[in-house]
Amino acid sequence: MVAVCDADIIGKEFSDGKKKLEIKETFYKGTLGTLEDGIHAMNAATIVNVLGEKIITKMIDDGMISEHSVIRICGIPHVQIICV
Repeated sequence: MVAVCDADIIGKEFSDGKKKLEIKETFYKGTLGTLEDGIHAMNAATIVNVLGEKIITKMIDDGMISEHSVIRICGIPHVQIICV
């Protein structure tokens, strides 16, 4: 499993009044890398969890996912991929 998140939202909390999203360092903070590093790690994984505008835009631009695959939680784009 690979978890990839934009570095600028790690450790932050977001709320829309109904839902709360905590982007925990214990889950997302590991090796800091470039967008390309994140894409490379995801290409080798069977389960992927992704949060953030930058990385998800890169995934869409690279044809890894469709915009229709993206959900927003408290305004933050999120994608999960499971390869079977």
